[in-house]
Amino acid sequence: MSGCISGVQTKCKEENSRIMYVHCYAHCLNLVLVDACTTRRNIPMIFDFFGVVQLCYSFIEGSAVRHAILEKISRDTNIQLKTMKSLSTTRLACRAEAVASLKHNYLALIPAIEEIISSTSATDVCAKGRGLLFQIKSFNFILGLEIMQPVLQLINKVSKMLQTENYDLLSGMANVKALRLALLDMRTEEYLKKIFDTSVSICKELDFPIPLINKKKISSHIDSNKTQFVQETKEKELRISAFYPMIDVMVHSIDERFSQDTIQAIHAVDSLLNMDTSQTDLSYLPKTF
Repeated sequence: MSGCISGVQTKCKEENSRIMYVHCYAHCLNLVLVDACTTRRNIPMIFDFFGVVQLCYSFIEGSAVRHAILEKISRDTNIQLKTMKSLSTTRLACRAEAVASLKHNYLALIPAIEEIISSTSATDVCAKGRGLLFQIKSFNFILGLEIMQPVLQLINKVSKMLQTENYDLLSGMANVKALRLALLDMRTEEYLKKIFDTSVSICKELDFPIPLINKKKISSHIDSNKTQFVQETKEKELRISAFYPMIDVMVHSIDERFSQDTIQAIHAVDSLLNMDTSQTDLSYLPKTF
């Protein structure tokens, strides 16, 4: 669509070189999430977390028998199930709904997988179930749920607003800026500490292991390691290696994807219509139009 060589933008500009192109803001926002969550080298913990979320969906919904076991467990435990969702690289709402439903169904999902493992005669299903159970009972997965659920809900709320009928570009840009500020407000030690403490509390309640920092002997030889620095606490390690990088990637991606050439023109025209033009607008408008 926005390709500068053979995209729709280029084809239209061949007919009118002065035409202005505005990329879909909702699509830009979806790409912000893709940038942060689908490349393992950026934030391995978040990348792996979404992999486990998708595996949960595939494992349960890939068989009517396994889905029926989950429904039976939910009835026995009085948990009202939410429909499990598959992840999507093109629809941000799917990721938000997938994480929200898994978090809601979590206490029914664990005994359901345990029953599937004990009752199945298929060796591959048993092996996949054991691997999945190990992953979802890990501290990192619990932390991933606590980190990503509020972030996804926040982004998804803005995304839905951007897709509202008759929603204007300036209001959309204002909401994107508000989202950027909200993400930066999350990027604090205090915010992560609350999430970390909640995750620790959940793990203690469910009797899940809480990992500690592995103290390692610092080698005196030159090697190929990127760094030999070891964080003092697990909380600090996760803050430096996962949480801060994720927020930074999202904020940088918002800055990059929403810095379109047409934004200045939109602001200038709006100022003119409201009779509130600045000197910058007055010098920009004649050059452009």
